[in-house]
Order: sequence, then C-alpha cells, then structure tokens
Amino acid sequence: MSKVPLGIFWDIENCPNLNILRKKSNGIARALRNFIEEKHPECTFPLEFCCAWDTRNKEDISKRLSNNGIDVLYANATSKNAADEKLKEEIDKFIYQHGPNAMVVIITGDINFKRSIQIALQKGLQVILIYGESASQPLLNLVKESYSIDDILETVEDETCEELGQTGICLIRSILSNFNCVFLNVINIFILCPKSTFISNFDEINIRHSFRYLLISILLSKP
Repeated sequence: MSKVPLGIFWDIENCPNLNILRKKSNGIARALRNFIEEKHPECTFPLEFCCAWDTRNKEDISKRLSNNGIDVLYANATSKNAADEKLKEEIDKFIYQHGPNAMVVIITGDINFKRSIQIALQKGLQVILIYGESASQPLLNLVKESYSIDDILETVEDETCEELGQTGICLIRSILSNFNCVFLNVINIFILCPKSTFISNFDEINIRHSFRYLLISILLSKP
C-alpha cells in the first residue's frame, strides 16, 4: 500500500513566538515531524515542509530551520500579509499537485488561512491544524483534527551547541529511513561536530540498511 503524500506548511509569524523559535528551532522541527509521524504513520516523510516570513527576520533562525530541511520562503516586508500570501500559494500548489489522497498540516491560528483550509477539504485532502494560543475559533471549527503547538513542544528543551551539531545527522537519518537511497550527496550542511563523527554515523547507517554503497560528499559551512 502506497503512503499518503504529506505537506507541512508553517505560518511561522503566527506561532510560536520568536523567543521560543530562537531557543528551540531545531527541536521544534524534529518535534513536529515526529508528532505527525506518530499520529499518521501512513504518511510519507514530508514532501513539502515550508514556512514563510518577511525579510526583516533573523538570519540565525532561518539558517537553523533551513538546516533542518525546512524551506524558508521570504516575502516583501513592506507588504501587509505578504508572508501569509506566500505560504497560501505553496499550499495551493500542493493541493493541486497531489489531490485528494494527500494530507496537509497547516500550522497557524490565523483566520487568513480559512480559505486555504476550505479548498483543501473541498478537494478531498485530509487537513490537520496545529495552532497557537491565540487561534481563531472559526478556524478551529473547520477541521476535525487539531492540536495545540504548546502541547507538542512542551517536552522540547532549549538547545545546546552539541545538540545543534547533530542537526544534519538527525535529519538525514530520518530521510534515509523513508527512502531506499544508494547515493547521497551532502552539500553545505551546517554542523558543529567533527567531520569524522559525521562520517562515522553514515558508516553505521550503511551497514544497518545494507545499501550497495553510500557516497558522501561534504562541504561544511561555518556556524
């Protein structure tokens, strides 16, 4: 049985707040992926996982999100609701590309996303809403399945440099568990652990998954 296509779309300006993002950006990404995987094991590894915010926001957070496999979309900071419109465009693309057999997870509490949710439901997609503390009740009423982001993140601790150094390893381990890769080209991964530690992790993955070979090319970016 084929797995259900999954897309995660994060209204990052709406939830959670910037301080939490700065302290827990890597943990948030992992927690969201793990939560959806536990609730819906029938889904694929996210085919789309993106967020949108304006160009005024912090590069350090954007880089951490990007290194966790999240596509960070930038919108014109001078245009009202530009980030929302950017994200809604991506949701619409996913809906029309994958159709009624897919699932969308929308992380927001903003009523501006009401139409996007309605379109997804009309097209027969499964919709999960993950919301913040100021979520719109009419928005919550649209879906059958919704969860508080605070509940999902309650066990996520503030990150240390050591934990940040494992970002690339954890992400690629997760990808390899979902796809039968025999070739992997890792470029511009942001890691703080030694290169030898990074390589040894993939030696172990190679053996455990019995790949014919796993070729790794690494160009390290500076923290």
